[in-house]
Amino acid sequence: RGTGFFYSCELVGDLDGGGFSDLARAGLIADLIPRRLREAGLLARVYNRSAPLVQIAPPLISDRAVLDRIAAIIAGVLAEASARI
Repeated sequence: RGTGFFYSCELVGDLDGGGFSDLARAGLIADLIPRRLREAGLLARVYNRSAPLVQIAPPLISDRAVLDRIAAIIAGVLAEASARI
């Protein structure tokens, strides 16, 4: 337990200092990003704390194709979220 691939991507908003407004936190971090990741087939943790982030823990047997697919899903969802800021 506690070993394996653990990666995260910090989410940076549009406010001075990189923060998110309360509206953006509710709409993007608490709803849109986790929902769209699930819809795309990726189970990930989306933390809505002072420094929000997306955390993934792919299986240790993941090969480059799997990791590339995960990266593509995250990139697509974050691009959609960015367009809504």
